[in-house]
Amino acid sequence: MTIVWILFAGWVLYFALRGYLQGIWVTLLGLFGFAVAYGASLLWAKDAGVAIQGYGLGSTAAMMVASVVIFILAYLLASTLPKLFLEKWLDKKTFIARLAGLGAGTVLGCFSGLVIVWGATFLSAAWQSRAGNTVPAQLAVPQPLATAAGKLIGGVAQAGSKAVGAKEIHSQLMGALLANPEQFVEGFSSLSDSGVMEQFFNDGTAQYYMARKDYASLQQTPAFKNIAQQEGVQSISKLALAGKDGDPTKVQQSEIYETLAHNMTFVWRRMEYLKTNPEVQQILNDPEVIKLVQDKNPLNIMFNAKVSRLVDLIMQEDSAMESHDFTQLKPGNPLGGLGEIKPEASRTVKPVEIYKWVDDNGNMQYTDYDNTPEHKRANAELMTAQGE
Repeated sequence: MTIVWILFAGWVLYFALRGYLQGIWVTLLGLFGFAVAYGASLLWAKDAGVAIQGYGLGSTAAMMVASVVIFILAYLLASTLPKLFLEKWLDKKTFIARLAGLGAGTVLGCFSGLVIVWGATFLSAAWQSRAGNTVPAQLAVPQPLATAAGKLIGGVAQAGSKAVGAKEIHSQLMGALLANPEQFVEGFSSLSDSGVMEQFFNDGTAQYYMARKDYASLQQTPAFKNIAQQEGVQSISKLALAGKDGDPTKVQQSEIYETLAHNMTFVWRRMEYLKTNPEVQQILNDPEVIKLVQDKNPLNIMFNAKVSRLVDLIMQEDSAMESHDFTQLKPGNPLGGLGEIKPEASRTVKPVEIYKWVDDNGNMQYTDYDNTPEHKRANAELMTAQGE
C-alpha cells in the first residue's frame, strides 16, 4: 500500500468520524456547502481572476487562486453560517442520526479526497513529463484512485460547462481532458517534442487555407493530418468519442477535427495580426519565455505570468482582427510565406506613439492615442515602439 492510499484512507476516515460525531444534519450542510462552493467558483472565478491579475499573477494562476479562495469562502458560508442559526434544531444526535452522519461524512470525504488526488495526479504527470524526473513508487498515485478522481473531475467539469451554455463538443473535450490528466500532459509533451506544431504553423499550404478560413480544405492538408494523427490528439479524440462511462456520445470524429481546425486557425490568425504588437514582441523575445519553450515543461509554462499574458492577448476579442485581410501572399510565393502579411497603414518606418493602459476588465492594453478611450488617456503611459 502506497503512502497515497494511506493518506486517502485517513482523510475519508476523518470525515466519516466527523460525520458520526456531528450527526446527519450538520454533515448534510457540509455536502450542501461543497455543492454551493463548486457553483460559486464556476460562476465567479473568471471575473475574480481578472481582478487579481494586477498583483503579479498570470491569468491561469490568478484564476486558480481565485477558484480556491472562492471555493473555501463559499463552503464556509454555506456550511457554517446556517449551523450557527439552526444549531438548536441541528444538534439532535440520536444513534440513527449519527449513523446517517457517518455515511454522509464518508461520501463527503471521498469527494473531497478525490479532488486532492486529481490535483496530485496532474502535478505528478507534469513533473514526470520531463526526462529524468521520476516520482518514488511509494508516492505514486494508485491507478484506481487516479481513475476514480478523473471520472469525478471530468464529469463535474463537463456538467458545469454544459450548464453555462458550452457546445457539446467543447463539453466532451473538456471532460475527456480533465478525466485523464496523465494522457493530457503526455499528449501536450509529445506534440511539443515532435515539432509538428511548428511545422504546421510554418506550412505555406496550411497558412493559405487558414487565411481564408477554409476549414474543410485545411483538414485535407498533410500538415493538418500530421497533427491529427499524433498519438496525443488521437488518444484525446478516442476519450471524447467514448462518452461518459463508455456510453455513445453525440460528438463525431469529424467534429473533433473541425474544432481543431478552428482553434489552430484562430491562434495563427491572432499571432499573425499581433506580430507588430510591442507587448507581444517583448514576451516572445523574453529570455525567460524562450527558455520555458525550450524546456517544454507544461507546468512551468501554464503558471508563467508572461505566457499567461500572451494567451490573454491572443484570446481577446478584436473586431479589427476579424476584418483584417490575411490573404495577401508574399510575391512569387503563391502558397507560402504568409508570415509576411500586407502591412497596415499604421505600420510605418517612423516611431509610433503607443500608450499602455488598463481597461475596465483589468486587462493591460496597448494602443495609439486615437484608439485609447478618452477616459483612459489621463492615466495612460506613453511608450515608444519602432514600427515596421
